[in-house]
Amino acid sequence: DQWALGLVGAFAAWDISLGSHNVVVAVIDTGIDTSHEDLSGNIWTNAKETQNGLDDDNNGYADDLHGWDFHGNDNDPRDETSAANPGHGTHCSGIIGAMCGNQKGICGIS
Repeated sequence: DQWALGLVGAFAAWDISLGSHNVVVAVIDTGIDTSHEDLSGNIWTNAKETQNGLDDDNNGYADDLHGWDFHGNDNDPRDETSAANPGHGTHCSGIIGAMCGNQKGICGIS
């Protein structure tokens, strides 16, 4: 039922590759629901960082386990939903990286 996948050539691309966990995609948007059932298995984790209040990987951001919220200037990249933002960043992230074949939601392009 995801008619737009045909418009962007996803089916032909999937004949070549179904994506890779070695590829990291940054979504610059309103954030992401890191616990979303269709996304949580594909959320990037900074392996050089631990939740301890320190900048373990020396990149200038303490405890940036799943990215950084540059709007709030904190380590919580969760989507800041409201009436004006019903989860736009999560929606865009799903188009890119929703888990496929789990019988829930949609299948992301990568």
